[in-house]
Amino acid sequence: MRTKILCIFIAAATLFLLACKDILQIEPLDRVSASQLFSDINGIKTALSTLYNKCPIEDFNWDPDYGPLLGTDRNSEGGWQFGTHTDEIVIYHSNTSAVPGPVGDGYWDYTGIRYTNNFFATIKSLKGGVLDAATYDRLASEAHFIRAYMYFTLVKRYGGVPIIKELQQLGGDNSQLYVPRSTEKETWDFVLAECDSAIANLPSSVTSVDGTYTAYVLKMLGKNETAMMWEVSAVKAMEWAEVEYQKWLAGPDFAKVRDRAKRAVPVERNLAAIELYRLTKDKRWHEVFLSTQKDIRDDAAFIYARLDKTLADKKTQQSVTDTLMAQANRLVKLSENNAFGLTTGSPGRAIGGWSSSYTMPASPILVRAHYLSWNQRYLKTILRSALYSAGANPMNVVMTTGLGENCVKNPLHEDSRHTGQPAPIGTTVSGPEEIPVGAPAGSDVGKRLDTECMPAGSKWPSAESYFDLYGWAEMNEYVIDRPLGQTAYIWGYLASRKKQ
Repeated sequence: MRTKILCIFIAAATLFLLACKDILQIEPLDRVSASQLFSDINGIKTALSTLYNKCPIEDFNWDPDYGPLLGTDRNSEGGWQFGTHTDEIVIYHSNTSAVPGPVGDGYWDYTGIRYTNNFFATIKSLKGGVLDAATYDRLASEAHFIRAYMYFTLVKRYGGVPIIKELQQLGGDNSQLYVPRSTEKETWDFVLAECDSAIANLPSSVTSVDGTYTAYVLKMLGKNETAMMWEVSAVKAMEWAEVEYQKWLAGPDFAKVRDRAKRAVPVERNLAAIELYRLTKDKRWHEVFLSTQKDIRDDAAFIYARLDKTLADKKTQQSVTDTLMAQANRLVKLSENNAFGLTTGSPGRAIGGWSSSYTMPASPILVRAHYLSWNQRYLKTILRSALYSAGANPMNVVMTTGLGENCVKNPLHEDSRHTGQPAPIGTTVSGPEEIPVGAPAGSDVGKRLDTECMPAGSKWPSAESYFDLYGWAEMNEYVIDRPLGQTAYIWGYLASRKKQ
C-alpha cells in the first residue's frame, strides 16, 4: 500500500513540475519583450528615452514624487527634488530613498551606465538592419551624450571613478567586474571624449523655449543677426514638437502615460507658445497659447499681461492680469497676518528648511504685480517680507553670507570648509525650519538640542530655530532655484526699479 501511494505521489509531482516548466516558458502578456521593443525605430527611441530619464539633470522645477513644481500650488516649494541636491548635499541626505547618501540620491548610478552600455551593444547589433547608418549614428551620439552626463555628475562629486565602456558579463572568477577607479584627469578626459562623440552626429539645436529666450534677449541688445539664428532654431524646434505632440496624443500608448506626465507637457507647451509669439508675432503661436489657458504658468501669464495690446486678446490679457493680481492680493493678506510679514512658503506644508520660507525675501508674484500696477501696497509688502532674511529676526542674523555685521558663517560649502577660507559672499541659505521635521524626537540631533539648549531645543518656535551649523543640510544648504535665484530676483528688482 505504501509503495502504491508513493508511486502516485511521485507521478503527481512529476506532472506538476512539468506543468510548471511549461508555465515558466510562457512569455508574459503584460509587458513588451526586448525583441519586440527593438524591432522598430519607435521602440528603440522609447528605450533611449528611459536613458534620458536616468540622467541626474538638475532642472530645479521637477519633483520625482509630485511632477512639475512651477505653475502649481507647490511653486514656492524647493529642495525636495533631485535637482536641488548640490555637490555637498548628496553625501549627507537621501530625500526619496531609504538608502542615504549618493546611492539613494541617484548620482552613483552604475545601473544607468550599464543600461546605456547595453543600449550601445543592442543598436550596434541592429546597424544595417532595423537601423540605417544615419539613424544609428544619431542614436549613438545621443547615447554618448547620456553617458558623458552620467560620468560628469560622478567626477565632479567624487573625482576619479571606475570607467566602464562595455557591457559587463559574468564569467570565470568575475574579476573583470571589479574595475579600479581611474584618476580624476582620466575621468574628465573620458567625459570630453564622450562629448566629442556626441557632437559628431547631433544637430546644432533641438530646443524651443531656450532658443526663444536667447533670441528675444539678443534682439533687445541689437544683435539681430545672431538673434535671427536663434529664432529660426526655436521655431523649427517648436514646429517639430507640435507634430510629435499630436502623434503622442493620438498614439496607442497614450492611455498608459502617467497623469503627471500628461500634465507636465501642456504647461511647457503653453510657455513655449507665448514666448514664440512674443518673439515672432506669428499668430499660430498665439492660437496655441490661447488654447492652453487651463495649463498656464505664472511666467506665461506675466509675459502675456505685458504684451502690446494690439497683439493680445483683450479678454485673455485682462484675465491673466487679474489672476496675477489676485495671487498678489492673497500674499499681501498673508504678510499682514504673520508676525514677520513673510510671503513665501507652501500652504499646508511645514514652514522653513528647504522650502526657504524665511530666507527668500518675497514671492516673485509681488514683483510682477508691482511692475504691472505700480501700486505701493505691493512694494511695501515686498520690503516687509524681505526684512527677516536681511537680519530683522530673533537671531539678528543676515541669512546671506558677507552681508551685515552678523551673517551666516557656515553654509554647506565643501571647498571653504576644507580649505579654511571664508564662504563665498552672497550665498543665501535655506534657513530656519520646524525642529520636529529636521530633528525628530529621539534622533541624535533632537537629543542634543534638548540637552544643550534652554529651554529644550525641540520646543523652540520655527522663526527662532536657526543654527549656523555646517552639517545641518536643511538649514545651511542652498541651490540656484531657491533661495539664491529668488533672492537675486527680488533684490535685483528693488535695486533696478525706476523711482516713482
